[in-house]
Amino acid sequence: MSDEKPSTPRERILAVASRLFYEQGYYQTGVNQIIDEAAVAKATFYSNFSTKQELGLAWLEQCSATFVSEVEPILRSQQAPLEKIRLFFDRAKTGYHPRYRGSPFLNVASDIPDIADPMRQAIIAHQQLVIEAITRLVERYAAGRVSPLKRTTEETAHTLYLLYESAQMQSQIFDQSWPFDTALESALRALE
Repeated sequence: MSDEKPSTPRERILAVASRLFYEQGYYQTGVNQIIDEAAVAKATFYSNFSTKQELGLAWLEQCSATFVSEVEPILRSQQAPLEKIRLFFDRAKTGYHPRYRGSPFLNVASDIPDIADPMRQAIIAHQQLVIEAITRLVERYAAGRVSPLKRTTEETAHTLYLLYESAQMQSQIFDQSWPFDTALESALRALE
């Protein structure tokens, strides 16, 4: 998100909800708290978002768009493929801070057991974007190697994906950044 103050009621609602959903959790945050902190009337809230789920979906869409806007420059850069993979993992680490809450997608997914739920479907769609980005990185890396990877591109990409997502979760659990470093080291070994 930008540092600019949200100007429209919809932007204020989404900004407040984004912060609260991330800090407190989606299910632990109530609509009335969002309305109070966004300083909007209840009618204004519901004229912008008919349900909390609609707001939650807008939040996940915003989080996914932020991910894409941060990752696309890495994918398009002229850097060596291995450096792009380092940058991809480092991008996640730069988001670490004390009281880091990890991936908003993983946080919400743990509360939604129904795979058909629209929120869960939005999470799956985002996670597929992550896998596709990592696959593109691995394909470019593999194409520049003299010898082939020990495993298929898909298997290698899935390994890197699991390392990437695990680093986010473990950094949240331990409230430390070392999981990002360990994940990157493991990812580089998986590329040997």
